Amino acid sequence: MRSILIILLLFFVNNIFGQTITKKQFKNTRWIGDNRNPSFYEKDTFFLYQIPENIDYNNSEGFHSNPIDIVKLFGHGHSVEITFKKKMDLAITEWNNDEEGLHPINDWFWKYNSRLKKIQFYRKTQLKETFLIIDQFKTEVPIRIASQPSKVEVMGLQLVRTY
Repeated sequence: MRSILIILLLFFVNNIFGQTITKKQFKNTRWIGDNRNPSFYEKDTFFLYQIPENIDYNNSEGFHSNPIDIVKLFGHGHSVEITFKKKMDLAITEWNNDEEGLHPINDWFWKYNSRLKKIQFYRKTQLKETFLIIDQFKTEVPIRIASQPSKVEVMGLQLVRTY
């Protein structure tokens, strides 16, 4: 009887706190975040939106490889794109109105602890940033591809910078 109560309690607690994104779900994914003034590097709380990989689009339309309409999503064209690569490498690229901006940033890698919902960014061997995922949600984001619907549902994350 006691073990049944423990199992029910664990099930209940898991449902209250919701699903946790896993390390496997981060690998080989691309995310976009607001980078006005450059907020990605300074804000304590910010949002990342997963860039959909299953949308067909025509790159000759003048867009970089991100179908999300940045201006409609953020109200301006400044964004940062983060790619969590398979071997824990991390690619960070700043965009300014659909033109590759300041620079792709090299020599970064990432670690993720799904139990703590903690993402850490390292440059070479030095820890540079730590973020906690405080919310995981589905949301619709605007896209700018004429042959597709005007919005698509993606995963969003709300992160808090820890010091």
